[in-house]
Amino acid sequence: MNSILNPNLRGLLPLFIFSTFLVNGQNFSDNAKWLAPGGSEKKAFKNQAMELGFYLDKNVQEEINKFLKNPSEGINPYDPEQVNFTAVFTSPSGKPKRQFGFYYEDYYEDAKNNKFIRKNTKYPWRIRFAPDEIGDWKMNATVEGKFHERINFELQFSCINSEHKGPLTTSNTGTEADRYLSFSQSRESFIPIAINLSNCGPFAYEPFDNKRHMKGVEDHAAVGGNFTRFEIGAQNGLPDWQDIRNYDQKQDEMFAYDRLLKKAEDNKMYYIIFRHHVELCGPGWGVSNWNNNPYRKAFDLQKESEYFTHPEAIKWQKNNLRYMYSRWGFSPYWAFYGYSELELFYKGIIEQEGISEKEALTIFSNWFIDQKKYIKTELKPTELFSNSYGRLTDLESKSRFNGFFKNSDVISLHNYGTLKKANYEKRYDAVEKYWTRYKKPVIIEEMGINDDKLPIYCCTKSAFHNSIWSTALMGDFGTGLDWWWDRGVMDFNYNKDFIALSAFLKGEDFKAMQYSPQRWTDSRDYKRKLETFQLVSEKKDRIIGWLHNATYYWRNIAVTDTCLQSLLDSSNLSSACFVGSDTFLGRGDSHRDYARNIHEDKYTSRGGFQPISNSKGIENNPTFKVENVKFSRGRNKYWYRVQFYSTDPNKPMESISETTQIVTANFFKDLLIHVPNLDINNPDLAFKITLLGRSKKASDLQRQY
Repeated sequence: MNSILNPNLRGLLPLFIFSTFLVNGQNFSDNAKWLAPGGSEKKAFKNQAMELGFYLDKNVQEEINKFLKNPSEGINPYDPEQVNFTAVFTSPSGKPKRQFGFYYEDYYEDAKNNKFIRKNTKYPWRIRFAPDEIGDWKMNATVEGKFHERINFELQFSCINSEHKGPLTTSNTGTEADRYLSFSQSRESFIPIAINLSNCGPFAYEPFDNKRHMKGVEDHAAVGGNFTRFEIGAQNGLPDWQDIRNYDQKQDEMFAYDRLLKKAEDNKMYYIIFRHHVELCGPGWGVSNWNNNPYRKAFDLQKESEYFTHPEAIKWQKNNLRYMYSRWGFSPYWAFYGYSELELFYKGIIEQEGISEKEALTIFSNWFIDQKKYIKTELKPTELFSNSYGRLTDLESKSRFNGFFKNSDVISLHNYGTLKKANYEKRYDAVEKYWTRYKKPVIIEEMGINDDKLPIYCCTKSAFHNSIWSTALMGDFGTGLDWWWDRGVMDFNYNKDFIALSAFLKGEDFKAMQYSPQRWTDSRDYKRKLETFQLVSEKKDRIIGWLHNATYYWRNIAVTDTCLQSLLDSSNLSSACFVGSDTFLGRGDSHRDYARNIHEDKYTSRGGFQPISNSKGIENNPTFKVENVKFSRGRNKYWYRVQFYSTDPNKPMESISETTQIVTANFFKDLLIHVPNLDINNPDLAFKITLLGRSKKASDLQRQY
């Protein structure tokens, strides 16, 4: 081999201490290349992706090519026992960070035929990394395996500052601040404006599906979105689904997954990556099911419990994790990893072996604890852990049970519903229950209309609008994530409602204020006309909330909505409703219970929506209550200013001056605030309440309002 300075790196000595890659102590232009970030200066940025490409050796690559053609020959690049590519990055402060290299194939998009076409990859080994310190870094990489010579790479480079605020993190202060997430670098609160972008098409993750997915990211970012959730599964980029020892057949889908995550990062969007239960479910879930599970086939597993206990299966599951984290785990935008709807992972164990739920869940949770330990000790990512149930088990309600919630960093809940009480009772109660049990942040990571009622989205955005505003202010750490992004929400531009919500929350620091939630209603569910969700700061000097005319509810507004009325009359839509590219949302709906009494309230048969309006002034309207604020029995009182804001995304986010009020607490430490007019066009308002100070009269404060 000849010793040649890489021409792509010449003239960069001001930016690199030694701007060369060294292989076995020599410089080789054909063996390593700086790939990202791009630009002529080749510099790394704090908390942002850098990527290095490597070519190991002609003889080694020939052995790899043999394996890719015939897995019984050659060297397997996906088996760390055959090729172990390890890099250690040493920070300016001397802290070592290990990152593994991974085998990569490049592609281009053939849009006409909806295919990804493999192209020549000059540097098929990659290392991705995100430096977290400013200054001069060193990288030392070694490659060992089923070949004679150990290969070494060395690099020194500089990292400069960026605007990135760092990975997300939790806290353990014992205060209400622990409800919320913060950026690890800036320490300010991170408030998710969130939606699911989870399902990504049929079994093959082809360019059409990938582009639709990426457009979802762009559309969410355009309305202020900063958080989402992606599935990594058999139908997209999960490396080991086709063959647990050979990921070559998944390289095109992993390339597509690269594009998706890059799109999220370009839009500064944090995300959950989750594993789905379908891989251990029956054939009703399509191609990705237990019968087709590659671990069952590879080891002739007879029982689903063996997936969680077979030593060789677990070894290859960890190899799969290593590859996933090598390829994607470097990114500070990957916030959480976990498993979705856990009860369906172990349901088959109960059915096959006749054991109790506790025994089956223990098998499953012991497996997860071992997987988590491997991730934490061997892969050492910044990602946190988030797991969820579709049906909450009583066992997980007990904080002493060594299950998934105890071993998660956040508690993730799934909560669908079309009843009026979905937000005020079901979701609020669930958030408070699991916050109280575990003292960890809680997120409703799946919510929305019940799937058999999806045609409601063809008629009205009311359920979506009400859910995102209420969940943002009920003590979880951000908005709940509606599941139906591609079955209504974005198809009908309902996601525009995030614009006002994002603007309203901008600048709020939930963690610093140590906000705790309250709710208030004027009556029980079937009589409820008003409801509020509010967050009260620890010092009781600031309150932010959402006021809702609770009669603005899909069942009530059907009185004046012909689309909803057609569902009540026949469970069918009066006109076709297409979502996505060509899916008719109303087709196949066999449920005819839209008009059941369970969906009604006191007002359903009395005109439906009930406006709150008084032409003589809002002081003649009802009041709502904020409890337990500052109160003094002396002559000087604490005074608060109440300002209301429109939730309409087409209106500016500024206070509505004619509704501003100055109030003080009553003997019971409650603020009683007059409700502004809430009609069918403006059925809800957001509000901010600020402590002005203490005086005998409000006018003594000499504040303008």
